[in-house]
Amino acid sequence: MPQVFDVVRVGFGPSNLGLAIALAEQPGGGAVEARFVERQERFGWHRGMLL
Repeated sequence: MPQVFDVVRVGFGPSNLGLAIALAEQPGGGAVEARFVERQERFGWHRGMLL
């Protein structure tokens, strides 16, 4: 039987990072089944940009 999620998000940029933190900190922690899918193996903030 396929697994059903409440939230599925693509990419792990600032908005999804914020959402992941909000979901983790909610009362009852873990009440929402969420998955985040990211193409990159590791985090890199604005990779390749000269800031």
